[in-house]
Amino acid sequence: MASDVVPLSFFTDTSDGVQWNWYLPDKKTVTTLYTFQKKPDAIHIDHDSKTIQVVADGEILQFNKSGQRQNTVVKLPTFMPDEHPIVLWRDKTDEQLRLATWLYIKPKNIITQNATTILKLPNGNTVKAMLEPEWGTHHVNRIFTLKDGAWRVLHTLVSKGEAGDTPGLTVIKPYFHEAGSSDFKLIANKYCASLQEFYPGRICHSDPIDKILLKLLFANTFTDCERSSDGYIKPRSCAIDTIGLINCPDCIYDLIHASVQGDRLHAMTPLYLLEKKTQKYVELTLPGISSGQQVWLDQSGHHILAETRGKVFVIDMNTGSAISATSGYEAVWLKNLNQRN
Repeated sequence: MASDVVPLSFFTDTSDGVQWNWYLPDKKTVTTLYTFQKKPDAIHIDHDSKTIQVVADGEILQFNKSGQRQNTVVKLPTFMPDEHPIVLWRDKTDEQLRLATWLYIKPKNIITQNATTILKLPNGNTVKAMLEPEWGTHHVNRIFTLKDGAWRVLHTLVSKGEAGDTPGLTVIKPYFHEAGSSDFKLIANKYCASLQEFYPGRICHSDPIDKILLKLLFANTFTDCERSSDGYIKPRSCAIDTIGLINCPDCIYDLIHASVQGDRLHAMTPLYLLEKKTQKYVELTLPGISSGQQVWLDQSGHHILAETRGKVFVIDMNTGSAISATSGYEAVWLKNLNQRN
């Protein structure tokens, strides 16, 4: 598959700064491309699929599709105190660069006037606060556009964060197009049996679950869970809520995992491989990772990324083996680099 040669990008902290690493599945090698002073805020693959732009160290740095640093540098706009960039993309209509920022509003700047909650920004402007949901901390997102070498603010959007199921960065999704790293990481689809489809959202409700796998999970890991007379999980009685499936159509195996419902469906260890030919389950061991840990999963061709507890693994869905790339975080497949132009 052509998609199997795309790089896996991730970061590693060192005494010299933050290393940007690529893991190449076809060569099974890790290459350090560049060392930043601090962890980058966002990665964006430009619309030509030849340029990678990284928001880091107060600038937008450019790299070619091989990961080599280019001379072009774009200066960031002037931010308010405590405001920092989080997402970079190019608008699909006018093809101008867009940048979103994230600003936490301190309690002293949350004001109630005539039953209206007002947020005071460091630049002196005010906006009405988001009151639903009731929980979460007050934040503001600003969206900038770059035109003729100058940044200007397009939108100032109120939001909430830090409390699970709050709007968070979803308030800027109508303005967001091309995926990068940052906080907009890809969400692997989970099979939701109650909907009879792969479901990328947060809640999957009470799915019928394959009883063979359910027995394995209860016997080996989730021993305190309560089950109904039909063998399914009783709501709020267990550390898991449902079972997730990542389908790999041209592979020998599919990947099965436990899921817990939160602000989205979180995958958890242990992971199981389902061999399609025999329909048998095989537990997949991630070295150094215990059961019951949240794990980030994402697929590219017949390889699946599994990131948890500061470690990055690549699972080959044809051999059923897990390769430890290295210690690292913020891993994401650079899929757009594989596009043909």
